[in-house]
Amino acid sequence: MSQSATLYRIGATDFESVVQDPAYARFRALSKEFVSLQGTHEGFRFLLSIGRSAAEKELVTQLFYPAESLEDAHEGEDLSGDAIHYNNPDKVFALASLLAGVDDTTLTRLYDANELNENDVYPGAWSVTTSADIAFNVTHILQEWPLLKGLYTRAASDGDVVISFVG
Repeated sequence: MSQSATLYRIGATDFESVVQDPAYARFRALSKEFVSLQGTHEGFRFLLSIGRSAAEKELVTQLFYPAESLEDAHEGEDLSGDAIHYNNPDKVFALASLLAGVDDTTLTRLYDANELNENDVYPGAWSVTTSADIAFNVTHILQEWPLLKGLYTRAASDGDVVISFVG
C-alpha cells in the first residue's frame, strides 16, 4: 500500500469550531469535501517545483505540508495524536493561483519517470508506461490532477481552509 495525502476542505467558520475541538471525526464531519491522492503527492510536489523560485517551491510544499498547525492554537496542550496541519484561506488562494497556471500539457511535459526515480521521489517506482492500470506513471498523475487542482480552486473561491494529512 502506498502513502497517500488526504486534503479536507472546511469553511472558515466551521474551521473555528475545529480549532476549539480538533478531533478527527469533527473536522471530517464538517468538511465540504475531501480528496485522497494515492501515492502521487510527492510526484506533484516535485513536478510543480520544476523551474520555480525558492519562494514558489516553498509554496508548492505547502500543498501537502502546511506550516500552520492546530498545535499553534493549543500551545502547551497534548492533542493526543498527529498534528493537524492546515492552509488558511490566504494561503489556499495563493496555492490555487499557482495551480491555475498548470494544465495537463504542462504536467505531461514536466513528467520524466527517470528524473523522478533518480531524485528518489516517493515511491521511487515511477514508470514510463502510460497504461491506466499501472500506478505511478503520467496517466496516474493526470488522473489525480483534477482532484488536487479542483479542491484548491473551490476552496479558494469559497474562502475555505484546507487541512492536510500525509501518511
